[in-house]
Amino acid sequence: MKTHPPAIATWLLEHLIRRSQREALIGDLFEEFIRRGSPHWYWGQMLKAIAIDFAHRARTEWFAVVFAGVWITMLAQVWPHIMMTLGSQPLIWLGIGWPWPLSLLCYVAIFTAATTVSLWIGLVLYFVLTRRFECRSLLRGMAVTSVLDLAINTGGLFFVGRHRVGIYMISWLPLFVALLVSMIAGRAVGSRGANKSTA
Repeated sequence: MKTHPPAIATWLLEHLIRRSQREALIGDLFEEFIRRGSPHWYWGQMLKAIAIDFAHRARTEWFAVVFAGVWITMLAQVWPHIMMTLGSQPLIWLGIGWPWPLSLLCYVAIFTAATTVSLWIGLVLYFVLTRRFECRSLLRGMAVTSVLDLAINTGGLFFVGRHRVGIYMISWLPLFVALLVSMIAGRAVGSRGANKSTA
């Protein structure tokens, strides 16, 4: 029987659950894990806890959810037109004649830069509309967006190669999540700063 819960699952709980819920939840799950000794049970409980917490955040952060959905839907509709403009064509074909790994890396870099800038514009607009335009919040949100977008575009290469049917709109779903997470992450920094200044 195992005496320690899976470290990755615990790390996910520590980083994805709101601070007000985190300590008690991890303690309760740890005690129950010691009694049961089942890593599968622990993973299941961790996924349920994250889903419940995200559902709560989606209710309280409804404007962020709606804004991210509208922004990504609009971006998905205009993206083909942006990519077909004369100004973007040379960038798209930049590395096409290069040897295989370099041409692929060039394409991923250009596509990631374009989608990241598009998400940054949405992020700035969101912070302006919510009147939370603070440099620290914006920089944290932009950093989160950049990392998530790079991971999405890199991982998307392998997914798109295997699943071609109906991929266009589905491929925008991870970008919706990236934008939403970066907005909430940026707002968390602003909230902490506001709490410190009022104390």
